[in-house]
Amino acid sequence: MASNKGKRACETCKKRKKKCSGELPCIYCVKIGNSQDCEYKTRLPKKKVKVSERYITTLKSKVRLLESRLAKINSDNSDDEVQFTDELNPLVERGNSASPNIVVEKNLGDSGCLSFLARIQNTLLNCTGMQSLDQDLSTKYVEFSQKLDWDIVWEAYRDIPSLDKARRLIRFAQRTVGADYLFVNNQYIENTIPRVFYKNKTEIEEQYSAVGFAEELALFYSYLAMGCLFQNPTSNEEWKENDRPNGFAYFEKALYIQGMILKYSDQSNGTNLVQSFLYVAYYSLSVDKSSLAYVLVGNAIRIALVLRLHKRSNSQTSNRLFWLCFLYDRILAIRFGFPLIIEEKDIDIPLYSAFDDNYLAVSLEKYHFEAQIALAKITTNIIKRIYTKNSTSFIHNCHSILKELKSWFDNLPPQLKFDYNNINPTTSRSTINLHINYNYLIILTTRSVAFYVFNKVLSTGKTTDQLFVGNLKEIITILLESSISAAQIQSMILTKLYYNGKMMSRSFLDSHYIFNSSIVLILAVFLRSLPNYLIGNVHDVSVLVSRVQDNLDVLQQISQYNVAAYNLNKQLTELIELISCDKVQKQFQGSIQNLMMEQQQKNENDLGGLSHIDLSEVLDLIITNDEEGDAINSYFDEEDFIRYSNFNNF
Repeated sequence: MASNKGKRACETCKKRKKKCSGELPCIYCVKIGNSQDCEYKTRLPKKKVKVSERYITTLKSKVRLLESRLAKINSDNSDDEVQFTDELNPLVERGNSASPNIVVEKNLGDSGCLSFLARIQNTLLNCTGMQSLDQDLSTKYVEFSQKLDWDIVWEAYRDIPSLDKARRLIRFAQRTVGADYLFVNNQYIENTIPRVFYKNKTEIEEQYSAVGFAEELALFYSYLAMGCLFQNPTSNEEWKENDRPNGFAYFEKALYIQGMILKYSDQSNGTNLVQSFLYVAYYSLSVDKSSLAYVLVGNAIRIALVLRLHKRSNSQTSNRLFWLCFLYDRILAIRFGFPLIIEEKDIDIPLYSAFDDNYLAVSLEKYHFEAQIALAKITTNIIKRIYTKNSTSFIHNCHSILKELKSWFDNLPPQLKFDYNNINPTTSRSTINLHINYNYLIILTTRSVAFYVFNKVLSTGKTTDQLFVGNLKEIITILLESSISAAQIQSMILTKLYYNGKMMSRSFLDSHYIFNSSIVLILAVFLRSLPNYLIGNVHDVSVLVSRVQDNLDVLQQISQYNVAAYNLNKQLTELIELISCDKVQKQFQGSIQNLMMEQQQKNENDLGGLSHIDLSEVLDLIITNDEEGDAINSYFDEEDFIRYSNFNNF
């Protein structure tokens, strides 16, 4: 009799200690009616291969050589894209003879089987000269058991405010959030609102379907919620635990209507619904509901994709709405680590200004909006190059991103630039937003180096002079300085906005920008307090401490009526308490308490002379010119950097 020794056993037989037949499904699983769950698992053997240190060094050298060649290819191409061979793909067609390298996508979206059937029919009709099939092509449709009728809509409608109050609230949102994150114009405030919502019910029912009016209502309530959020806070207003922030009732009403539309109808594919999802997502962030915001933005994007707004733009409004979805997608992805929903390669529409609407219009609004889109595209690269594992070295990726940021800043129209030390009261908030976001992206690109140094110094106990020598120390220093300088500039702009009364005090974004810059500054102050940290003295530590205190003061003030700011301020306070505690200070022989005690008095001019960061010096230093003048600086030990700059490894 053949031995069963060495036969595999399914998971069920292993757990129940039964003899397994080794089949799929096995005899025992069939017997107990568990055929579908019969599963075999095989542990992969762990193979250990001994290699010499010399072999590893050789491989690293080859990698650096390949990266240098890749860098040369990228630098030789104006679009920073590798040029591939001209081998033709049968699924794409080339442009005209004047532009033979333009690739026109031909069949994108035709993977759907119904689309394939339609293409077959169209070919037959075209070849035979027939106009259409002489057949009944109607399809069956199963109705929902309950429809969205007018009684349900009128129930949601009954809480709308007076016309004057509605206009006032929406103007607050329009002025505060600006052209970059909100899409509302005066025509909507002055004409659309009274024409749609403040008529008798009979006229409304004659003009709209129940679903169409519900979509209008969802957008209207989302505007009202934003307006309440950004109206000027009163002197006696204070947020307390379990309080409902201003506009929360409108926010809930918008969510309720959106839910009704999605529940009762699968034909609700209007752009108003897309906008309303985006704006309740913005409100969700401001009440510190980031996961809900991501779900809501996802709803907006998927409806936009159903409408194919990423492929066709029938108007400037639909064009702008899709790019607004793109902005919100990037805002959430970079701040919370959520996956990107929109892939840029799937977008087939021009930017806002390139949209042909029979006239050419130039405005600050377009400048602001398109500059934010450009930063959002750089944000995509930061996520994919800095915060995603890839085959290119960190230093090469960092150089590439900083080069894009420098190009973005250099190409800003003069109308969008201003003196950081002298913010003119007339400077629009949308212009200031651009520069805040620009410095934010510099921080996100370079702060990995700060964390790398932090982990190396604390983990090894060695001095920075022992850990980083020569050109490596030079590069680390300048990237650290860039991160700290950007954090200082961002802090300065935001605190001045607060004291000038132009801060979005209830906004998540402003409080998060303060939070982000404060983390970098606190980390810088902590490192400067360590005896084995010997890198640079460019930044006066007392100024850094003062800036941190200013940030905390602002967060504390707006925490009175800002849920997100309250929570962010609490987390920063806990960080300071941790790095200042006796155990941490004794462990690393720090002197942060002394630095905090020696803090200078607040001085509005303590950052006088700080202007935008000139990234030219940073970029020049990262590039090492050899005889051919094209090698990317490779002084970083990539494995060491990945290990010590990745928090998950500790």
